[in-house]
Parts: sequence; C-alpha cells; structure tokens
Amino acid sequence: MAPPVDVSVVIPTRNGGKRLELVLELVRVQRTDLKVEHVVIDSRSSDGSDEAARRAGFRLLSIDPREFDHGATRDRAIAATSGRAIALLVQDALPVDDQWLEKLAGPLLDDAEAAGSFSRQIPIPGGNPVLEERLRNWIAGRPEPRRSRLDPARPWEALTPSERLELVAFDNVASCVKRELWRIHPFGRRPFGEDLGWSTWAIQSGYAIRFEADSKVEHSHDRSWWHETRRIYCDHRNLNQLLEMRTVPTLRHAWRGSRETVARYLRLIDEAGLLPDERARRRRWARRYALGEALAQWLAPIVNERGVLLAPLDRWLRRGI
Repeated sequence: MAPPVDVSVVIPTRNGGKRLELVLELVRVQRTDLKVEHVVIDSRSSDGSDEAARRAGFRLLSIDPREFDHGATRDRAIAATSGRAIALLVQDALPVDDQWLEKLAGPLLDDAEAAGSFSRQIPIPGGNPVLEERLRNWIAGRPEPRRSRLDPARPWEALTPSERLELVAFDNVASCVKRELWRIHPFGRRPFGEDLGWSTWAIQSGYAIRFEADSKVEHSHDRSWWHETRRIYCDHRNLNQLLEMRTVPTLRHAWRGSRETVARYLRLIDEAGLLPDERARRRRWARRYALGEALAQWLAPIVNERGVLLAPLDRWLRRGI
C-alpha cells in the first residue's frame, strides 16, 4: 500500500477513446496543494484505454468486465488507495479547468460534518436540447453551491419524497467521499444508483452533503430514446426503493403526462436553431422519449412491488445500463 495521501482520484474505464485521454491529462495537471494519487480501474478495454492510463501516470487496476458493478467496482478501487478523501470521476467527465479537484475536495476535507461533495456538470456543446434541459434542472446542473443536512426539526419520516431527493442529491459523475465514512458504509453491490444509495445513508446518519458549483466538469450524453428510457426506469426504481418516490401513479397518468411533456420538448427543439434535418430527427426522438419516460416512471415502482414476478423484465431493461 502506498503512503497516505490527501486525495485519491479513481476513474472506472472501459473503451473511453480519445475523450478519456483528454480527461486523464486534465486530471493529471490539476493545480492543488493537496497530495494526490491517480488510479484507473479498467474493465479490459480493447481500444488502448488501459495503456493511455499508464502513459498518463495513473496506477492501473484491471477487472473482468463481467464483474463490473457500479458500486462494487468503485469499492474495489477505493480499497486499493490511501487518500483521506476519494474523488470519483467517470471516464467522459472533463474537468473544465485546473481547479476542479481543489474546489471539490478542499472544502470537503475542511468540513468535519460533511460526508461527500459533488461537482457541477456542464452540457457538452451541440448536444440534445431536451437532455441539456434535464441536466440544467438536476441539482448537479445548477450554478449555486449548497450544503444539505437533515434538519432535526423535520425528521426523515416527515419529508415528502421530493424533499428527500432534494436533500440527498449526489452524483458520482464527479464526486468526492471521505474515506473514514466510506469504511463505515461502502457503496456495496449496486447495478445502478450507488451514489444516491450512499448519500441517503449519509444524510440519514446525520452527515452533510456539499454541492460545489465552482468545481465543474463537462459531461452529457446524446443517447437513443430507448437507452434514455431504460436509464429513467433504473433511476426511478432507486428513487422508489430509497425515497418512496412514485411520480406517475397510473397508466392513464403516464399517457396524459407524455402528451404534455412532448409539447414542451418539441418547443425546446424548435427554439434550438437546428438545421431542418437535425430538427426533424430530434423531434422524432422527443416523441418516442416523452412516452418512454412516462412509462418507465410508472413501471419502476410496480417492478419493486412485484419483485420476483417481474424479475425477467427488470433484467432486460437494466441490461447494459
């Protein structure tokens, strides 16, 4: 084991391509007085991502891709590090400047009551206008910093699911956790949503979660409507399990809600100044996604309630997410 450091930066990778190379370089040149180590845990990349990590000076850990799990893989990498705090980054989250790490980890290490912190996410230019709006509305996309902690005057049981989500919001796209608390409560095996599971434990245990809006990464995706629908399903299974959230109670609500949201999505696309072919493509995507999004939110709590009965459907929807 290496001697203790202040911050261990951990990046899970698999076939990260040229963007990963840029991420590694920008992480390596971060300006900070903190003592830092850099670790990549790679799922047998076939595009040279593992060699790119070595060239960038990162210590390389390797796992079989069949063993990958969003929580357990991060735990495995963290266990091989020595930092007082662990900064977690995904392979396509690009620090926007050389102060990303200092502004993320420094305040956390100085805050005795805080368990973790997370960075602001900026959409990649030229992406999907609908997904850009979704990111801007997520806490990790907002410009204001915040520090959340459970108010003793309002216990967990008294909060609505939406209030609970506002409190526990946390995102491992770019985050930092204290080792002493990770030792008490590792991420554990979780196929999705390991970050929200961990922050829910932290908040319920009396710790604070910090959102550092000045610590910024460029990160967004432009995926198919079907992939995004399945991610919404995974998200809302977690939200229902952890926070008792149920946003779409019936199939009728799903149908009505999709009709309202598609109108808003089409306006966003029409106002984006796209070329005609691109505008038409985005509009087709939005019509499918609006319905898929609503159905996924309706279905997720039902799968939680019926468990084994719908397990094959759940495995199919989660495959590759």
